[in-house]
Amino acid sequence: ANEVSREITLNEWGQVSCSDFYYITSQGDKDVPSVLFRLPAGVSNETYVSVKDEYGSLEGNLFLENETTRLYNLTFREALKKDKSVKFTITYQLPWEKYVSQYGWSDFSLNAVLFENYNWTIRKLSVRVSLPEGAEYQNCSVRPDSLQKSVFQETLTFVFYNVTPFQSLTL
Repeated sequence: ANEVSREITLNEWGQVSCSDFYYITSQGDKDVPSVLFRLPAGVSNETYVSVKDEYGSLEGNLFLENETTRLYNLTFREALKKDKSVKFTITYQLPWEKYVSQYGWSDFSLNAVLFENYNWTIRKLSVRVSLPEGAEYQNCSVRPDSLQKSVFQETLTFVFYNVTPFQSLTL
């Protein structure tokens, strides 16, 4: 993967929305008609998953690998040929109660695994977390590369380079 960007948006109504942008290049000798992605735990069959590229919607199937792991089989418009690249975005919802813990009346904690059980190298991985309106960032297990504050919202950005499956990507 040349680049992967995940945007996690927490809103004040208790929803966690995610968009994953992928920019990948085929290195194999055979044409690749589709790719299998592991979605974060908690994505269910009832969750609407959409995939779009620069031309519109792409086809795919969501299915269960085991009790907690959902896979999404994305079919490309054309088979991806050696040294050719493709860009697309996968959008889905995650359950608030699985990823956000509440401590007291006004303290919340986001517990997210950025990527799990993947088997490729990501040259550049960026993760952007938009907090609910009125929420204020206090601390994190990983230092954010940037913290943007607007009148009503704070957004944290984390950037990692040359990420491999051997690294722990917990936030």
